[in-house]
Amino acid sequence: MSKVKLAFANHNHPHTQEEREQIIVRASKAYEAYMDALGYDWRNDPNSDNTPHRVAKAFVEDFAWGCYSKPPKITAFDNIDQYDGMVCQNNIKLTSLCSHHHAPFTAVAHVAYIP
Repeated sequence: MSKVKLAFANHNHPHTQEEREQIIVRASKAYEAYMDALGYDWRNDPNSDNTPHRVAKAFVEDFAWGCYSKPPKITAFDNIDQYDGMVCQNNIKLTSLCSHHHAPFTAVAHVAYIP
């Protein structure tokens, strides 16, 4: 398991699937303690059965997946056809995590430019 820590909330350090699974196991144990500290009797509540694992997995695989994955490859190409119209990409799904409260959120973004 990598001992490298994320320096900032939105930092990136790619991990293998096995490493992510180990993180989920450790985070699940920590979330069990967190729910205990809050006073939840989650072990005896059928609605909360396995909640620590689900929460840990959601953080690693959904809300903060970019922190544990390789950044996307950015490419560029020459505008050989001299296209001068607007280029637009709509409805880009964003899933992230508020670094202050660790509250997950989703949004969509729209990007346009004129070459």
